[in-house]
Amino acid sequence: MKKLLIIAVLLFTTNFAFAEWYLSKAGVDSNVYRDAQTVKRDGLNTIIYWSLEDFNNTQKFKNTSFKSIKSQMEVDCKEAKQRLITMTFYSQNMGQGDQVLKVDSFPSEPIPKDGLKVKEHLCIYGGWKILREGTDYDEYIDTDTAKKTGPNTGTFWYLADLKKSQATNSGAAILSAKYQIEYDCNAATERRILNIGYSQNMGQGDEVFRNDRATDWKNMEPDTKKPSGLSLLCKLIMSSK
Repeated sequence: MKKLLIIAVLLFTTNFAFAEWYLSKAGVDSNVYRDAQTVKRDGLNTIIYWSLEDFNNTQKFKNTSFKSIKSQMEVDCKEAKQRLITMTFYSQNMGQGDQVLKVDSFPSEPIPKDGLKVKEHLCIYGGWKILREGTDYDEYIDTDTAKKTGPNTGTFWYLADLKKSQATNSGAAILSAKYQIEYDCNAATERRILNIGYSQNMGQGDEVFRNDRATDWKNMEPDTKKPSGLSLLCKLIMSSK
């Protein structure tokens, strides 16, 4: 159920074709498909996935005829850049028939404006998603951890990644902290359930401290009442088990 929900969130439509491929963008001359099964993280801010462009008519490139192209893409979620890793050309539609040409290694380039929505969804699907960049720390949320706790409430994990180490009350230094947050989707209130400090960035290194005392419910601050990602979190929370 959770897997189907995540895929549904990613899709511009919910039309599936040829097993894993789903229709991402319909065009006059070709349709673009993506394979949600192949989306994976490669580093803190990078997502890799496969796409397929299926042409209505036979195309030609370097004297080679083809009807479809499979491409492996790399997306930098933080810098909003993407690059092609490899492209394989096929003689038939939907990646079928003979492999007639293969091209590897392409330079990185900015993501076009019409591709930003796709990039955003892919970065969400990959786990940690950059919520906000700050002067002292960057904020992340992990949508894969969304879990329903009541009719209108659910939990997810939040991470604060510090730009420089900070000392705790005990004197130990931390570079990041994870928080398990419970969110009320109707009342727009939240409370912290668990807080863990780490010696390295992005929740890595040694566990420096752990606080499992839940805080009181409080209203979200005006500038963070509906931050990017929380509306999706509520959809995930309300549909999870």
